[in-house]
Amino acid sequence: VLALGVWHSIEKYQETKREEDYKQLILADLNKDLEEIKKNGDNIRKDYETVIQFVQQFASGSALNDSLASVIVSALSIDQFNGNSGAFQAFQAGETFANSSIAFQRAAEVYYHRYQTLVRFEDNYNEFSQSMNAYFSPYCNYTLKRITNKVVLEKEETKNNLLLIASYLETGIEAYEEALKDGQKLKSLLTY
Repeated sequence: VLALGVWHSIEKYQETKREEDYKQLILADLNKDLEEIKKNGDNIRKDYETVIQFVQQFASGSALNDSLASVIVSALSIDQFNGNSGAFQAFQAGETFANSSIAFQRAAEVYYHRYQTLVRFEDNYNEFSQSMNAYFSPYCNYTLKRITNKVVLEKEETKNNLLLIASYLETGIEAYEEALKDGQKLKSLLTY
């Protein structure tokens, strides 16, 4: 009976140690994610602000010709998120995950589900940017960031397309803010 009690204590210690080891690996991955999420979100916010500022200038007639090309070049490319979920996937696949706290399990599942939201935004934005490229490329030299045909500045469609870009970017800002919030919540459960 004593040997069984010792064996059970050793088994419990090993399980707790495995869980702690996994959580440290998850925390390392999560810190990389949070840094990338913050950087990508900040870049999308800058693009959004640039587009909105140009739309305001465009509406008032004070937009400079070549500033549109700079706005388009900036807004048509976004950084792709590359999540680091290897440690969590390994942890989730084992028995140790099922024995971890409900709060941790929920926070982890919510956070890692955000990957899908970010990928969906990026896929939608990339598809959308192809149609924006088709509209703007006949009027812009992207390499030189110059307008090659000023008629684009007279078209109502240009302003509408810029507003659509801003709307998509706003969706991206929200997606990244939610991912950051959920990641920070998960991190708070991993650092004690």
